Amino acid sequence: MKDLLLKITLLAAYSMLIVSITTGQDSRLHGRIMEGDTKRPVQFAHVQNFSTRQSVFSDTSGFFQIRAGLGDTLVFSAIGYYYNMIVVNDSLLNLAFFGTYRMMPRFYEIEEARVYAFGNYNQFRQRFVNLDLSTHKTENLRRNLQQQALTEAREADRIATEKRMLEGGAAIASAPILTPEEKQMIKLKEILADENCKNQVYQKYNPEIIKRITGIAREEEIIEFMTFCNFSDDYILNTNDYDLIVMIARKYEEFLRHKKTGTPDKNSQMPFNTAGSAFNEPC
Repeated sequence: MKDLLLKITLLAAYSMLIVSITTGQDSRLHGRIMEGDTKRPVQFAHVQNFSTRQSVFSDTSGFFQIRAGLGDTLVFSAIGYYYNMIVVNDSLLNLAFFGTYRMMPRFYEIEEARVYAFGNYNQFRQRFVNLDLSTHKTENLRRNLQQQALTEAREADRIATEKRMLEGGAAIASAPILTPEEKQMIKLKEILADENCKNQVYQKYNPEIIKRITGIAREEEIIEFMTFCNFSDDYILNTNDYDLIVMIARKYEEFLRHKKTGTPDKNSQMPFNTAGSAFNEPC
């Protein structure tokens, strides 16, 4: 009888050990990314585990799930938002439902641009005064405007008709209608293309490369420096390795001055592209 109880006890302990090991190896972090001010979901945000180099995207409701272990560093990024970073702890892994992660909106300053269709005001005024308003040209202009208005009206009516038929569930012969599955496939292709682009960027610009160039040892400081650099994907992909290393070294000097004085250069927080302007185009 004692031998039987001993065998049962050992079997139960072994089963609990197997479950514990399996759970530790296959832990998934479930969460939802929300906008900090409005609490609206952030769609298609990029979630990257810097410890395992795995990355996923949030869905249209902001939900995501990613493999993560205790101590892993997760970085959240999305166009129009500031980066956010967390370190996975026990409380996040043991949540009964899902955690909520905030991202703050980011606004980009764009310099004023003035567009003149007819040169400056004086040139426009002179051309207007000398404008030939003969009956023949005026009539042609009237007819052209009438034809253009008719074309625009037909196009607007076609779009409105298609919209009404879509809402009514009817098929349209003049325009292809995508099923929900086809729309999902198109969206998946776009996500995969974007993921391939980000993988190419990661090969040229990642924490390990930053560590070798700058000598920064702490992971939190590396991520802080990469956020400070704020290079666009377009800039990284279209810059050769040598120029990229030179730019990283230059930005590191600015980063040290910024940490010392707290007054960064105005352009140091703008994403770089190959032309030197501030923008962040997708790949």
